[in-house]
Amino acid sequence: MLCQGAAPGEPLGEIVPSEAILDHIAAAGRGLAAVHDSPVSVERIRSADNVLAWISLMAKGLMPIVPDAGRRLDDLVHRLRQVRDRTRRGEVCLVHGDFSVNQFLAGPSGVTMLDFDDAGMGDPHTDIGTFLARLDGRLQNQDPDLRQRAADAFRSSYAAARGLVLEEDRILWSETVAFIRMALSGLGQLKPDWPARLHGYLDRADGLLDGIGGSRTRSPAAATTRMACWAVSSDPGPVGTGAAWQRRGAIAVD
Repeated sequence: MLCQGAAPGEPLGEIVPSEAILDHIAAAGRGLAAVHDSPVSVERIRSADNVLAWISLMAKGLMPIVPDAGRRLDDLVHRLRQVRDRTRRGEVCLVHGDFSVNQFLAGPSGVTMLDFDDAGMGDPHTDIGTFLARLDGRLQNQDPDLRQRAADAFRSSYAAARGLVLEEDRILWSETVAFIRMALSGLGQLKPDWPARLHGYLDRADGLLDGIGGSRTRSPAAATTRMACWAVSSDPGPVGTGAAWQRRGAIAVD
């Protein structure tokens, strides 16, 4: 079940990056921890196999158009499959499925999590990796220190809220997949800068994948192709940015 209701605030992803966003980023980490600790179980399964099959399909489709990108994608899928067994074991829980700064409204009393229409059962590290990749993309032109502090604020608040130590290889695997998805996101829009953006994001994916298991060995292809429904905010309240921000599945986070 998805519940709709108006939520106050402005999109966190559209706020000008500054020191002020660090508290909101930390709140997002606590909110995600609450989702992952939820006892709710749903029928949809968010499978790593399905994600890799989709990337393989995209790689095949790109071969006639952008051959080097298609080969890089194919190589990344091969490498992701090679390390999947040691990064995919462990906890399965309710996951958001599309977790990023764009899924929050920031208001005076905190942040509100949005859009649970992609929720399912899966590895919680997929949400963590997706958030970190998209956060890095959002802050790519900002001070590197602010980028690192924002990522640290999210990671530390999530880990503290759940009382656990994050499994770095599982995060790297999921963050790699997130950068690949970001690389492919502009294909349908055919934006002028899409080829450069695609290779830039694939570079990031290569680098992250190299770090799994402490290995820093690049693949040959990469080296030669370098161009919720469990708790819903029911108070409609004032909508900070207009009725357009009446979004699906809003959860208020302290």
